[in-house]
Amino acid sequence: MKKKYKIFTFIISIGCLLITYAYFVEPNILKVENQTITLTCLKSDISDINFLQISDLHFSEDTPKEKIDRLINEITKQKAVAIFITGDLITNKNGIDNISYFLGNISKSFPTFIVLGNWDYSALNYKVKDFKNILEKAGAKVLLNDSFNLSVDKENIELVGIIDPDSSEDSKKDLTEAFGTINDSRCKILLSHSPGIIKIATEKDIDLVLAGHTHGGQVYIPFLSETLIPSNEDGKGFVKGSYQYENTQMYINRGIGISGLPFRFLNSPEITLINLTN
Repeated sequence: MKKKYKIFTFIISIGCLLITYAYFVEPNILKVENQTITLTCLKSDISDINFLQISDLHFSEDTPKEKIDRLINEITKQKAVAIFITGDLITNKNGIDNISYFLGNISKSFPTFIVLGNWDYSALNYKVKDFKNILEKAGAKVLLNDSFNLSVDKENIELVGIIDPDSSEDSKKDLTEAFGTINDSRCKILLSHSPGIIKIATEKDIDLVLAGHTHGGQVYIPFLSETLIPSNEDGKGFVKGSYQYENTQMYINRGIGISGLPFRFLNSPEITLINLTN
């Protein structure tokens, strides 16, 4: 009985330590991930230029200002030519003031491009026009089924942004609308909140998809998370990091904030420095 009690006590102690770590420690460990992606569509070498991706901020009225300031400081230390934010800026409508404060600070240093995520749509009852205006007043460019010609050094990149695939009725139609009259000969980077767009993106000859949404599983269980956390059926198995699907590459950012249970495990918050090379 003593041996069983010791084993039980040991298991409970380890469990408490893991829960404490996942609640208090890992959500506050911000990692800067360096990601090099080779794109054969590039006509020139821009390998000395970085882009910065962040995702899933999940700001609310309870998000501490000190935490936002630490994030702003970390971002402004990076050497990047533009910031891409791939959705879920807020958890509820009371987070709008905090996201405006955040964007007002980072957009002073970087051109900032945004697509919205499922939490943004649901928090605002899918009425995002005013929210878009607020974000753009704070200095960002919001891409809702739209594109932007991003000129970097001697390279012109078509930056495409769409309505969140999990909030849209027809993502294929959204992407067609976003394409408009863009130049097909250029590299095409798609900002999509959900990685579930990957199959449609491949059909449209998108070179690179930047996504978020999954939080990397938030509490990551190796091998199991890939089957338990699909963004939708088309996004099944795409959880975090780099992927190649046919001719399209995709990078899934683990995000900054949390949703649901307030834990992160093997999934620290992330900002990504993306280096493109030909």
